[in-house]
Amino acid sequence: MFYEAKHLMGDGLPIFEKDRNFSFPPHIHSCFEVILVTSGEMSVTVGSDTANLKKGEAAFVFPDKVHSLKSVSESEHCLCIFSPGTVNYYARKVRASVPESPFFTMPPEYSAIFTSLCGGCGIMSAKGILYLICDFFDSTATYRRHNTEDDEGLLFALLSKIENSYTSDCTLKTAARELEYDYVYISKFFKRKTGISFNDYVNKRRIDEALRLLTTTDKSILEIGMECGYNSLRSFNRNFLIQTGSAPAKYRKEH
Repeated sequence: MFYEAKHLMGDGLPIFEKDRNFSFPPHIHSCFEVILVTSGEMSVTVGSDTANLKKGEAAFVFPDKVHSLKSVSESEHCLCIFSPGTVNYYARKVRASVPESPFFTMPPEYSAIFTSLCGGCGIMSAKGILYLICDFFDSTATYRRHNTEDDEGLLFALLSKIENSYTSDCTLKTAARELEYDYVYISKFFKRKTGISFNDYVNKRRIDEALRLLTTTDKSILEIGMECGYNSLRSFNRNFLIQTGSAPAKYRKEH
């Protein structure tokens, strides 16, 4: 399981994608995601819920919900990843809630528009169909409060802690104290759920952000290291090399 940091979007254009015979491992991000099967059959898991979806059937993934996709047979799908800000009214309405079931059958007329937008669209077209889908889903869905005491809730709390503080002093000791959990328990829990230690995950998130800044800004290597939570250039260079196999300056030059 991993945190898909590239989907940390503001109110920008949603991401529409289509593919066939596609599988993707368990992951989590801070956006909504709608997955529509257009042919064949695909197994979609959202949290503890799994369904084999066929043509016209869809999944509505809420922010910070672990989910995965696996093609069961020859299949095709379209999906859209969009920030809560894209559908701000709906996002405010369901804040701190999750649906009892994320699966639904999309009306054919909505499916046709949704599929057509996978080839490219403007923000108004995207918002229009996404609000229609949100409204339809909302009309049949039942919701429950997000339980921060279950395993998924604890994982969400830890990942949120990292996302909110990885640029500063982000330690498991602080997280355990704030969440009122035993340090040893929470350390083992995090590694069991993600496959890596809390500290390694924080470093990975910091380097992911550094990669973005190195390729999209003119900030100095030192500025980027400090902005990503490292207190020295030496520490930044060392962790960057561990994560990427390259030095920051070399990576910037090559990319």
